Amino acid sequence: MYLTNKTRIRAITAVLLFSCQLYSQQGLEVDVPGHPIANTQARPNQTQTRLTQIALLNGKDLTGWKGAAGYWSFKNGSIVGHADENVPRNEFIWSNVIVKDFYLSVDVKLTPDSRNAGIQFRSKPVNQNGQALGYQADIGKGVWGKLYHEHGRGKLDWNDRAATIVKRGEWNRYEILASGHRIWTAINGTVCVAVEDAQGELQGRIAFQIHSGEPQTVRYRKPILTHDPKIKLAGQNEKQLIAMLTKL
Repeated sequence: MYLTNKTRIRAITAVLLFSCQLYSQQGLEVDVPGHPIANTQARPNQTQTRLTQIALLNGKDLTGWKGAAGYWSFKNGSIVGHADENVPRNEFIWSNVIVKDFYLSVDVKLTPDSRNAGIQFRSKPVNQNGQALGYQADIGKGVWGKLYHEHGRGKLDWNDRAATIVKRGEWNRYEILASGHRIWTAINGTVCVAVEDAQGELQGRIAFQIHSGEPQTVRYRKPILTHDPKIKLAGQNEKQLIAMLTKL
């Protein structure tokens, strides 16, 4: 019997669909062009779980970071910013990881404590010298725990909550929590910044700073980043942290 091309196509499609039904009954999948996969039952591992926590140092070197040669090195498990002579301008070492809503914890040691440094977040480089635009969690005499906006709006939250809790010349644990326009920081388990900033950046990169000025050394160790974290910090739950917020 003679079959037209259209009839042949219909016959072949029918056979393929029938085969798909047989395979589907056995839990198998067959993809027929122009038709959905026959087995529409939910399958294990269909939804991938996002890796939310990242160690920003590999324990060996500065892979994943970029900063000006001569100022930055990796020593004894830490990112080290060091200068034996005056630093002509602020220098930054940039992580290649983009953050939106996140939690970051990092240990910081500044010597001498009279110098200045900072942790940039949701920031971006603004020129070929790697200068930063964005939020900075401040470090140094008189500025520990304060919130600054580098190359932008300047002082944002200029409180003195860290004045009595910082271990000068020693390691201090710095934590930053950002969710939408809400930002919290804590030092050594005490909340320092709690602001809602409608003008602020909602994404960007993390960078560590060595400040312009006299010879100094700043060390950053154990930087752990969590994407899309739960709203909790320094022993405070979400309700308590929200109650602390001040609108800028």
